[in-house]
Amino acid sequence: MLYTDQDEVLIDATRASLLNGIEDFVARPDLADRCIFIQLAPIADDERRDEAELNAGFEAARPAILGALLDAVAHGLREWPRTRLKAKPRMADFARWATACEGAMFEPGSFEEAYRRNRKAAAADVIEADMVAAAIRTFMRTRDEWSGPAAELGEKLEGVVGDRQAKSKAWPDNPRALRARLQRAQAPLRKIGIVLTFDRTNRKHAIRITNANPAPARAKAGD
Repeated sequence: MLYTDQDEVLIDATRASLLNGIEDFVARPDLADRCIFIQLAPIADDERRDEAELNAGFEAARPAILGALLDAVAHGLREWPRTRLKAKPRMADFARWATACEGAMFEPGSFEEAYRRNRKAAAADVIEADMVAAAIRTFMRTRDEWSGPAAELGEKLEGVVGDRQAKSKAWPDNPRALRARLQRAQAPLRKIGIVLTFDRTNRKHAIRITNANPAPARAKAGD
């Protein structure tokens, strides 16, 4: 829907949705954490097929595809009661069901590991696309903890990104806007070990950032 058509569009979906694009257009962390990203290889001109050839090939393969899916479902139904995840992601039921089915087609444990890598890569892409999240990652690279008000953090982050980015329209221009951007970036930053907490009752330590994996600080000349 074009944003000029309606104020709000509600979608009630129970099946998987396929989003297709040339560039990385999934930038919001809540959507990225619900996606499985697949990078397709380009098709050479001599390997392209017209629609009739594609349909004929699919019809020939349809029985084997259906049989494999039914085998996976039967395996999943049998394994579901005793399937447990090491950690529950946001789409916990989906992950548990796929894990229960994997033994029919893949080695046990392979889906959970592949799904974890996919979600981690998605979080890294979201951070790269968000200059505030990327600035936090850089700011905390050699720190294990920082706390202070949003205004002070904004000044420190502006020193990280430089005047050009800090004066751009994409950069939050006040502490309230910065806080909102940080709240949006909480989920992807948490996946790389950076945890943000917010305290409205303590202005001195309104924002607290901890980093579980700080890099060793570089020694300065003369240290």
